[in-house]
Amino acid sequence: MKFLCSRIWHAPDEPDPFLDGALWCFHTWERRQWPWFLLTQGDVLYLLHRGLGQITWETRVRQVKRCAYTSRRTALGILEEWTEGRRESGPSILRSAPSTGSLLAFECVPKRRLAIPRPRWLSLPRTGWVRDPNLIDRALAAPASRKMAS
Repeated sequence: MKFLCSRIWHAPDEPDPFLDGALWCFHTWERRQWPWFLLTQGDVLYLLHRGLGQITWETRVRQVKRCAYTSRRTALGILEEWTEGRRESGPSILRSAPSTGSLLAFECVPKRRLAIPRPRWLSLPRTGWVRDPNLIDRALAAPASRKMAS
């Protein structure tokens, strides 16, 4: 399957998120949302950089972890153990996570760098994820699209 996921970046000019060869990400929800059930190893995931307003990466999901957590501290411990400390900044992001809920963590590896402006018509649901392959293909083929060389 293919998905588009909006990521929270700290600054538009932040360093390459794949410097270590992979990007470790996670989402938390009070109640499980559809990405928790559908994301699997091998899926293609396009990353939308909210700060730049661009689709910046085409990636492949290498690992997925799903679990419930009973506190933010528990969620952080799960992430630390699973990723061996190699992941996006969990403590600051977990401050806004539900105190208990479901955790979807995943590791993705880059396939190619992109620079595709987010089309104005592309609306993201509350989850920040898009799963409609036709909508994703349309966003990737938007007239203003410019793909960067890998």
